[in-house]
Amino acid sequence: AGPSMVLDSVELGAEGARSGGFHALHASGFEWRADVREEYGWIGEAMGSWVEFKVTGSSVTIGFLKSYEHMGRATVYLDGVPDATVDALSVGGASQLAEHTLLPAAAGEHVLRIEIAKSSPARVENKFKLLRVAMRGL
Repeated sequence: AGPSMVLDSVELGAEGARSGGFHALHASGFEWRADVREEYGWIGEAMGSWVEFKVTGSSVTIGFLKSYEHMGRATVYLDGVPDATVDALSVGGASQLAEHTLLPAAAGEHVLRIEIAKSSPARVENKFKLLRVAMRGL
């Protein structure tokens, strides 16, 4: 027989975006859509908006848009516990992909939640665009 393949990572992203992208468990105020540059992602624009995904693995990395205008902050939760608050606003320069990695304490299924957080000082716009979720060590 040929070599066996062990799947140890999965990435959910914009591949197949026009057919629905990657699916959320639940969302409030976030939607899967393209922005002005026709690039798809889970986009929320108001504080308190959130989206949740089922994830597995020993490591979960989110990829989000970091840009110089319109962007806000989001708190990343794993199983209801806040892991970090990430800022999608960059100081000057071009837009880019930013990442944050979470390390679950135990194997198995978990719920990943991204929620747009208050910014201090307050911002007029609070957009957050999730581009991908990568799971490793399945």
